[in-house]
Amino acid sequence: MQHSRNHPLPLVRALASGLLGMASLATVCAAQTSNEMPEPGAPATAELQPSLPVGAVIPGEKLPPEALGEAVIETWAQIVARQALIGFENGPNPKARNGAQGEWQVPSMRFAEGAHSGTKHLMNSWGDTNLGLGFGQSVDLDGAWIAAQGTMGSWTSGIYVVGFKNGVEVARTGWFEDIERTPSYFAMQLKGVDAVEFRARPAIDGGGWFALDDLTFQVTKDGAAKSVVLDFEDLDFHEKLTGTNYAGLTWPMGTGNFAQAGVQVVPPPQVPPGLDQAPAASSGTQGATLGGGGTSPTLLSNFIGGQFGDTGANLIPPDTCGAIG
Repeated sequence: MQHSRNHPLPLVRALASGLLGMASLATVCAAQTSNEMPEPGAPATAELQPSLPVGAVIPGEKLPPEALGEAVIETWAQIVARQALIGFENGPNPKARNGAQGEWQVPSMRFAEGAHSGTKHLMNSWGDTNLGLGFGQSVDLDGAWIAAQGTMGSWTSGIYVVGFKNGVEVARTGWFEDIERTPSYFAMQLKGVDAVEFRARPAIDGGGWFALDDLTFQVTKDGAAKSVVLDFEDLDFHEKLTGTNYAGLTWPMGTGNFAQAGVQVVPPPQVPPGLDQAPAASSGTQGATLGGGGTSPTLLSNFIGGQFGDTGANLIPPDTCGAIG
């Protein structure tokens, strides 16, 4: 028999077959969740195991001693002392300074908040308070847009710029202190300099962060002055300029002085004032209680939890979310 396009009976039969298959699967699932497997040919109407009454005791399984590992309970002071003795477990913390000086860097997209134009700008990574810039020729530095970088309390409260000619200081600006989330223009007006150094006021641990965008300077070419504006839009997020020849300029490593902070330690748990730590009185609505002398099983014989230096584990103790592996 032939069927027209308006009556796709094979398709109807396929859909019906699929629905019957789904119904069969539901029958198996219902049978697996019941107390007993249904007899062959029995209807798929087996009742689920009734819930335990309130206050019922579920007997636990006593594990043999060889199935349990050694349990060690340490005080917070012992944890900190032990960590101080063994040092870094996985080498230096990859998110720490580790003695490095700062660099010119485009921040990641997450922290790209200080751009005056577009979405890219530079920052002084690690909050380096002395960060230079070489032009390779004599220029007149007009200025740049400056904004806060980082969190409240970490960005610098002021910067000034020193101009050099052949390695000798020839001029410097006054303090620029209009540093907020919204970029503000810093008119530097340094004439005839071939290098400059940005100097920031430290805010925390010897560092003070700031964002720099639309750096503007004048160069003389063929007897005519040409204005150059670096907006950094052609760079990638998180790209470092130090050690490169970006835009024909020299981007050296910083020379700031920093307090190299040690390992940060999470304070011990504190009890809020007035908190009643006594167990709550029985309300008669709690569920079943575990009991019967059972012991806590171990997940495998051994496993390595979060360690200091792992992603997200930058404090002592490390990752407390219970992730294994």
